[in-house]
Amino acid sequence: MKEMAGKRILWLDALKGIGIILVIISHSGLNIPYLNYLTAGYIQLFFVVAGFTYKPNLSIVTSLRKKASRLMIPYFFYGLCTLLLFCMIGGANLKNGLEGLLYGCHSLQAFPNNGDDLLLPKGTSPLWFLPAMFTAYILVCVVEKSENNKVISIVIILLQVGLALQSYLFPWSLDISVFFTLCILFGALCKNFFFTNKSLALFMVALFGYVLLIKTNGNVNPSIREFGNFGCLSLLLCFLIGIVYTFLLSFICRAFEASVIVKYLGIIGKQSLRLMCIHYPIMIFVSDLLWHLHVKHIEGSVLFGIQIVTIAVCALLIQQLVVKCSSRFSLLKYL
Repeated sequence: MKEMAGKRILWLDALKGIGIILVIISHSGLNIPYLNYLTAGYIQLFFVVAGFTYKPNLSIVTSLRKKASRLMIPYFFYGLCTLLLFCMIGGANLKNGLEGLLYGCHSLQAFPNNGDDLLLPKGTSPLWFLPAMFTAYILVCVVEKSENNKVISIVIILLQVGLALQSYLFPWSLDISVFFTLCILFGALCKNFFFTNKSLALFMVALFGYVLLIKTNGNVNPSIREFGNFGCLSLLLCFLIGIVYTFLLSFICRAFEASVIVKYLGIIGKQSLRLMCIHYPIMIFVSDLLWHLHVKHIEGSVLFGIQIVTIAVCALLIQQLVVKCSSRFSLLKYL
């Protein structure tokens, strides 16, 4: 593990690549059978993976400054750009959009009433993830630097149960931040297991357990506080789903690390944060553009293909801009 410190790990990038591909697919509207089995743990996955790369020896100020730059600069940049785009072409209100971006949550109410009182402006709903991760990192630093972190951990877990099951979404996902904090801490604590375990028998048991968890617990979407069928117990089940899900995909990525597929997934994974920010407004813009061009009966898979190509082109253009101009404008490196 010490030899890998500071180096990019291909299978780990591929793991994030799979995650962001599934995020995009889930936002496509395609009717894919058993999609929930593929996406039930992808939000938790990104937080567990964040634990893999967490550096506990940094000071709180240094750590949070780096995380704020890495997460909140793209949040506000892409959020404002998307808001202005849809204000210009119609479908967004500037004042309401700015208020929504400051609040940083999908809606005011949690599942099943999350369709009401939408807060984040059109095209920016996936961006909730960035302030949620930042608030989770704040709690990680608090727990790590506390002299009595066991007591604090118990207190915040109990607090999480109370907050996560109420009917409103707090700003910057403060009501669910403890859940994500536990995912990060688990990833940091159990990193060696995820990096080294090669037991095929354990993989098969985990796969069976994962299918059973999803079938029993039902749909999972922590972004809107949909945890499953069993109230407080579903919080625990949702956590377990994320852990097992991350283990299964990490096992597969490590097993096929030498393959071409994992290589290309790794390339996508390096762009995962950028893709998280740009994919949804581009998908909406492409759909709206085709509708205005009177292309209204296009097959869903064809539309998705056009959207994917457009997303890829935009990501490459942004990457070229960052490479060429980040030496002069340092903030661009965070985009």
